[in-house]
Amino acid sequence: MRCRPIELGTIEASFHCQYVSNMQRKANTHTSLRSRLVAGVGAMLVPLAALAGAAYFSFENAIGKFEQTENKRLEELFPLAQLDVLLSESNNLVEGQLSGSTMSARPRFESVSANIHATLSGMLESPSQLPEKRTLILRIQKQWLAAHNDAGQLFSSAPELPPTAKLQAQASYEEHVTEALGSLQQLNYLLSHLQTTENLEQAKQDRQYVRQVIALVFLVAIALMVVSAKILSQHILVPIQRLKDGAARFGEGDLSHRIEVETQDELSALAHAFNHMAKTLEQSQSDLVRLATLDGLTGVYNRREFNRWLSAEIERSQREYLPVSLLMVDIDHFKKLNDTYGHQAGDEALRHVGRLLQREVRPGDHVARYGGEEFAIILPNASEAEAYVVAERIRAAIEAQSIPLSTEQSLRFTASLGFSTFAVDQETEESFAQRADQALYHAKHSGRNRVSSAAQVALQTAEAQAAHN
Repeated sequence: MRCRPIELGTIEASFHCQYVSNMQRKANTHTSLRSRLVAGVGAMLVPLAALAGAAYFSFENAIGKFEQTENKRLEELFPLAQLDVLLSESNNLVEGQLSGSTMSARPRFESVSANIHATLSGMLESPSQLPEKRTLILRIQKQWLAAHNDAGQLFSSAPELPPTAKLQAQASYEEHVTEALGSLQQLNYLLSHLQTTENLEQAKQDRQYVRQVIALVFLVAIALMVVSAKILSQHILVPIQRLKDGAARFGEGDLSHRIEVETQDELSALAHAFNHMAKTLEQSQSDLVRLATLDGLTGVYNRREFNRWLSAEIERSQREYLPVSLLMVDIDHFKKLNDTYGHQAGDEALRHVGRLLQREVRPGDHVARYGGEEFAIILPNASEAEAYVVAERIRAAIEAQSIPLSTEQSLRFTASLGFSTFAVDQETEESFAQRADQALYHAKHSGRNRVSSAAQVALQTAEAQAAHN
């Protein structure tokens, strides 16, 4: 964006453009307020994302563990189901052999028997063997061996075996197979119970783990939120409060106040803009005060400001019973000086006298241009004798100095001075100024380039009236 200095002077426009360029450069080189807000809100959302991620991974982990446990249970239960099928098949082969409905049943029985032995051996060799499980497997193995012996008698000599022995062998076989099936059922119940117990324990562990994860994520979330809130407060709320306080002080008229915001973002740029505005207004106000109180040619107080200071000093004199003197200064033959050397020389003479008066008076005195070539000096806490010393010093300084008009010409002139000292509770402000004017008039009509006091004029007037009478 280009700076457009509309309705501004050359210097003001240049300064304005430079200021705008600096603000734009600062806004481009530092983190913006929007970025900080996004970062702060993002930091607050991180715990939510972490919580969701932790919940997801905890759920997946729990499901994975349950799947592992279930697969382990299936691996343990599969041999039991296979063993149950093999025992039932062996029992059917024996019954078929005895009834004569199954021919050549012995080879098939031996194959089934070998599978039963292999299954039992595999179950005994399985890792993580529990004592109860091993005891039941050994019992099943023992019962099957007894049943296998009974079946061997039935298959080897079934035609020759007496009916009674045959029935006893068959009853013994069925009893051992039934016991083996019962033990197999007990083993199945045992493994199911262990699996359920393990699942419950795993569920408790997973629940405790999830609680810990949630608690940890919650604490981290609280910490991040506190840190983010503190950072946002430092970078947003505190600068905004400073801007608010600064604007309030500006509104109360304290234009010397400056807002200190060091966030280097839009708020900092706004603070700089406020400070620039206050500086400009302060300068404008100072210019207005100067124009309203100072004389544009000589730089001393104007007539209006002189009247204000005179009233204030007389009031203080009456309140504190302290003397105050008023000194009037008038350049001698000022009209002739203007006619001879020109108005520019006259203006330079007025400026010269203004500077000289400010240099010669005391720090607390007030110098003003009373009108035309006439100046007035208010001397607080100055007696008549002290006022005379100041007046004489000023008269001698004006007489001694010259004003260079050119390389070949200089201007010398003199001044007449009159003063009066305020008589507390005996006169008014108007009479006080009038007596100083009368003293000045007396100095001018007594030969100029001299100092006259109101007391001296009053004494001479009284003597003249007495002589006349």
